[in-house]
Amino acid sequence: MNYVFEVSNAGSAATYAPTTVTATFPDGLVPLNAGGDGWSCQVAGQTVTCTRPDSIAPGASFPAIRVGTRVDAKPGTVLAVLARVSTAGDIVPPNDTSQTAIKADLAVAPSCAQSGKVVVDPTKMWAGARYEVTGHVVAGDGRVVPGQTVRVVQSGHKALALNTSAAGKFSFVARPESGGTRISVVVPGCGALKARIAARTAPTCRSISVTPASLKARKATTVRIRLTAGGHNLGLAKVRLRGAGFAGTVRTDAKGRATLRVKAKRAGIVSVEAKAVAKCTRRVGVVAGDTARQLTG
Repeated sequence: MNYVFEVSNAGSAATYAPTTVTATFPDGLVPLNAGGDGWSCQVAGQTVTCTRPDSIAPGASFPAIRVGTRVDAKPGTVLAVLARVSTAGDIVPPNDTSQTAIKADLAVAPSCAQSGKVVVDPTKMWAGARYEVTGHVVAGDGRVVPGQTVRVVQSGHKALALNTSAAGKFSFVARPESGGTRISVVVPGCGALKARIAARTAPTCRSISVTPASLKARKATTVRIRLTAGGHNLGLAKVRLRGAGFAGTVRTDAKGRATLRVKAKRAGIVSVEAKAVAKCTRRVGVVAGDTARQLTG
């Protein structure tokens, strides 16, 4: 089961940093791990100590501390947890202590703290494609964990905080920007419990469709581009065209489509590439006149 500790400032002035929370657990209720956004926590025997370096404004609260525990006591045993918060310069220490008692029961709520896991689907994505990722948190005994905080971390993006539903499930939308994108799903308060999602780039030129298949030199033509992979549209991807005296860029829409007016200065080859989402470079031939043969690749 999980214990959640919340720390708030009931005073009229900001606190002095740092802030330390010390929680003492009774025999029969074993703390396994602890954590929370911005907190540095250690578990030593039956004592959990969490510290953070910042202060807290009047009326504000810190992110909660979540402690994963295991109940070893016999059913009916009363288990009391004593928690104390301390900051430098606190002039009202009596309100810094809290005690909570529970009665051990065989029907303990499921917890991911011991031998739990987080499961996500899918675990691989095409770069540029939009996915709805679903997942659930499972306790060591196989039961799902409701109300569990989950953090989604993607490089270059602000972390997304979610809570599992009553059925222990969560979901979010992701669109990896490149084949190097990695997404981590982390479960705070459950040790190193996490799942990873990897993105990959489309491997073949079938992913890049260009219309028309050839161009005429010195004639402005609307070029239509479509990026797909594995049945998914590769949206919001940067496409670069260059060659035959022309250079330009365009970005696909959410459905993987883009249009660009192209006017090549001479006969030759225009390369079409979207390196972030596709490995291949599509080549479009530019001909000098109406009777010249088409050249594409």
